[in-house]
Amino acid sequence: MANDKIHVFWSGNGAKEEAQKFASENGYLVLESTHIAEYKEKTLKKQRRNLEKLGKSSREIWYQNELPEWEKLSRSYAESSPHKTVHVFIDVAYIEPEDMRFTNHSDSNEKSVPKEYREKPWLNDFYYGWTEEDFIKFRSCFPNGQIPKSMKECSYDRKRSILHRVEHPILKEQGKNLIIHYVNKNAR
Repeated sequence: MANDKIHVFWSGNGAKEEAQKFASENGYLVLESTHIAEYKEKTLKKQRRNLEKLGKSSREIWYQNELPEWEKLSRSYAESSPHKTVHVFIDVAYIEPEDMRFTNHSDSNEKSVPKEYREKPWLNDFYYGWTEEDFIKFRSCFPNGQIPKSMKECSYDRKRSILHRVEHPILKEQGKNLIIHYVNKNAR
């Protein structure tokens, strides 16, 4: 999977589209554009059709058959990243409950993280190790800079993300500089 192009990583459906567009515009590479990934995609689609005929559910097929294969490819892709800097696109769209109302608790030009966010345990776990600049960039993806009040409202699930379970630890171990791009098409 060796390639001398800058690698682009993504997590979440909206992020996939943005990462592919960004890679295409800049001459970079996403995993799905590699020959091995294209071949794997065709093989898994054929396998999926056969398993569906046997009565297996899409969810069951994904977790038992497809996810392990994509994790292997993702591991290899991260390990083969030739440049010190990589780009990472993360879909941070939120699910807004109908009765939730967002209010702006701070000046949009504020450069510090509001105390109320720092005190929330799920946020402390989610943002552990982030710079304040990263947090401010993430916050800007939401209406009035108001991030979801719980992870149940956020469509991004780190525990199930191949990016955070497989690719990120490898990239971190290699000392890569991750340029994070947050995607929230709901906020546009």
